[in-house]
Amino acid sequence: MLSETSYLSRNEFNMIDKLILFFYSLYFILNPIYLWSSGLPQISDLSIIFSIIIYAFYKKFTFKITEENKPILLVGLLFVVWIIFVNLIWIFRLQTIDNFLFSTFFYIYNYFLLFFVIALVNQYKNILFKVTYISVIISVIIQFLIYIISGGGDGSRQVGFLNNPNQLGYYSLLILAFLIFFSSKLDIKFYWFILATVSSIILILASLSKAATIAMLGLLIFYLFVKNKNKKLKEKFVVYLALILALGLSMYKVTDFFQENQLMNSVQERVDSIGEDADDNLEGRGYDRLYDHPEYWISGAGEGAYYRFSKSNFELHSTLGNLLISYGIVGLSLFVLMILFVLRNDRFRSAYIVLFLMVYGLTHNGIRNSLLWILLALIASYSIFQFQKNYKNNNLK
Repeated sequence: MLSETSYLSRNEFNMIDKLILFFYSLYFILNPIYLWSSGLPQISDLSIIFSIIIYAFYKKFTFKITEENKPILLVGLLFVVWIIFVNLIWIFRLQTIDNFLFSTFFYIYNYFLLFFVIALVNQYKNILFKVTYISVIISVIIQFLIYIISGGGDGSRQVGFLNNPNQLGYYSLLILAFLIFFSSKLDIKFYWFILATVSSIILILASLSKAATIAMLGLLIFYLFVKNKNKKLKEKFVVYLALILALGLSMYKVTDFFQENQLMNSVQERVDSIGEDADDNLEGRGYDRLYDHPEYWISGAGEGAYYRFSKSNFELHSTLGNLLISYGIVGLSLFVLMILFVLRNDRFRSAYIVLFLMVYGLTHNGIRNSLLWILLALIASYSIFQFQKNYKNNNLK
C-alpha cells in the first residue's frame, strides 16, 4: 500500500529519531576501520546494531515494509533459510563446525541489515537517502586524507585501516557505486560529488586491486553513457573528466610526471601482470572445484571444510561461483532472483552498478560486505519512495 506521508523534514524528528540516524550514519564512517581480525564484528557493526536496537524498542518491534519490497525480503529469507539448512546438514554429516557457522552468521546478519534499511526508508523517506549520501562522502574523504597523511603514493599496496589491500579496493568500489547511484537520485552539489568520486578512484588505484580497478573502469564508462536525471551534474562530470584526461595527456607528453610517479607505475605493472600471477587462473581462484565436483551443483557442499577440495584448500574466490558450489543451483537461483526483484523495483536503472560489483566478484567473494546489502536495500526502495512522493504531490494538486 502507498503511504500518504512520503516526504519528511528534519523538524518532524525527535531525539530518538536523530539517535537512530546518527548510529546508522556512523556505520558508514567507521566501516573502513578494522580494529580486529577480518571476519569478526568491527566497530562499525556495533554502531548499526545500536541503531537497530534503538529503532526496534522505539517502534515496539514493528518494522513497516511496503508491498513492493515484500517479495525481495521473502526470497531473501528463503535464501538465508536454505543456507542455514545446507550448512547444518554438512555440520552433522562431517561432525565439524569448520567455518560453517561462521559463514552462516554473515548471511543472517546481512539479511537483517537489508530488512532494517528497507524499513528505515519506509520510516524516514528522503532524509535517509540524504543521511546515507553525506555519510558515504565523509567516510571516503576521511580515508583519502588518511592515505595522503600516511604518505600514500609510494607505489606499495595500501590497506588504510583495513586488513588487506583488496578490502580497501572493494570498499572504495562500493563507495563509488553509492555515489553513482545517488547522483541520479538526489539534488547534490557537484564539488562534493567530484571530490568523493576522485577520492574513491585514487583509493582503488592505491589498493592495486586488479579486480577493483577493472570494475571501476567499467562502472565509470557505463555511467558516462547511461541516462541520468541530474543532467547538469552529469554534464559537469563529463567536462571535468575531459579536462583531466587532456591535462594528463599533455603532462604525459611534456613532462616525466607519469613515468616517475610511483603509484601510476605500480598500477601499470599490476594491470600488465593480469594473467601472470599464480592465482590469476581458475585453480588459483578455486574455480576448479566446480568442474571437479559436479555432485555439489544441486544442493551445495556448504561453506566450510575446504579440505574436501584437495586442489584448493580455501574458499572459492568468487561471489556467484562460491554460492553455486556452496549452496548449489538452489542457493544461487534464490540470490539471483532476489537481485532481480531489487532491480525491478528500480526499473533496472541501477543494473549496471550491480553488474560491475559482480565483475569484482568474479575473482573475490564480495557477498559478505554489508555495504553491498545496504546498497541493494536502497536501490530496491528509492523508486517506491519517489512514486509515493509523486503520488502525494498529484493528490495535493
